[in-house]
Amino acid sequence: MNSGKGFNNSAFINKLEPKRLIIISCLIWAILLLTSPLKVNIALNYEAFLLFFLCVTAFIIGTYLIKNKEKRNIEPTFSDGLGKLFSFVLIVSIIGVSLKYFDRIVIRGLNLGADIFSNRESMEGGSGNVVGILSSVLAPFSFFPLFLFWKYKLQISKFTKILVFSVFILQVFDSVLLGSRSSLFVIFIFLIFYLLYFKKLTFTPRKVVLFTGFVFGFIFFMNYIFVERTKVFAGDQTYELALNQSNFNYAITAKPEFKTYFKEQNSTFQNILFTYISTTQYFTHGMFEFSYLYDNFEADYAVGSYTFSVYYRMFNKLIGRDVDLNKIQNLAPRTGVYTTLLGPLYLDFGLFIILFMVLFGMFTKKIYYKAQNGNDVDILIYFYLAIVLIFSPVFNFINGAGGIFLFTSFVLLQIITKRYYKYAN
Repeated sequence: MNSGKGFNNSAFINKLEPKRLIIISCLIWAILLLTSPLKVNIALNYEAFLLFFLCVTAFIIGTYLIKNKEKRNIEPTFSDGLGKLFSFVLIVSIIGVSLKYFDRIVIRGLNLGADIFSNRESMEGGSGNVVGILSSVLAPFSFFPLFLFWKYKLQISKFTKILVFSVFILQVFDSVLLGSRSSLFVIFIFLIFYLLYFKKLTFTPRKVVLFTGFVFGFIFFMNYIFVERTKVFAGDQTYELALNQSNFNYAITAKPEFKTYFKEQNSTFQNILFTYISTTQYFTHGMFEFSYLYDNFEADYAVGSYTFSVYYRMFNKLIGRDVDLNKIQNLAPRTGVYTTLLGPLYLDFGLFIILFMVLFGMFTKKIYYKAQNGNDVDILIYFYLAIVLIFSPVFNFINGAGGIFLFTSFVLLQIITKRYYKYAN
């Protein structure tokens, strides 16, 4: 097993600069909205859009407040340290993923033969058990063995390679069981980041075609999950219901002209059109839902217990105090919709989210510089933060899609790896 200096692609990290990511994400949102056959159904409060702009500005200001004072690369502490680290995280990954499936299938009763809504009910009914919490913290370790394998070009057996790729990919099936498109996004984008960071994916004409096909295939798969989930209660009326009565349609829906055109097409082209409209609606509706939330939120602010509910519940469990989860989960005036990165934060901090975004900008830029300098775990943390920024006009990947567990796991990895690494001068 190799233990020398690993591959470091700071040029790729440079392309993911925080300011660039959040600005480009907002531009893509605007382009999708302007080019899509969608219309807004609700009265908008433009103060919410001003607040969003101020928060983006605050984030950018925060990134300017941090300077890169250190230039150093990271290496294993001693000759066999990397091998020990790799073996440790692979074992933890296997345990984490195994516990996750034990929790989902044995404890909560999820199965491939059941519909997605039944699986989700089973999932919620068994929440809070020790195995489930432990698996949620340990399973994200499975992102690290593949990273180490590619970065240090480790010489490992074919069986070990199968284990490395398996623990990474097996989390996809967990998302399929629950019909979670946002969780799939996390795994998909991490894989893309890995392929680009380690130059496993280069953009020759042939590979561009293959990559484009892969992306569209993934989008169709996401649409398939949504359609199958809707068929559970809509049957043959799935498209009709999804285009007119789904939760997303309250704020923004397809224009009448599109719906008329849609009805006139054959089933194959309808599937293509539906994938297009549901994808654009999925990515654009959050901003309008944030406007609705801003205009209609009347409860007391949650002071962090909504966005960071995992930590809030853990702290209260340690001190023996009961937590009313329903009260926290139902704070938003409309549930089951995305409200951009800012929605959950607004429920927690109100207008103080402007200050939060300054601090978030500072934190993100600090991790960005560490990732640039080659710190393995900070690269993973920054990839996660990049996903948060890329989807900031859409969804909050901190309190959704298991993001807080992912971040917690990477922080634990940061602590664990200190005994294996030293900074080279």
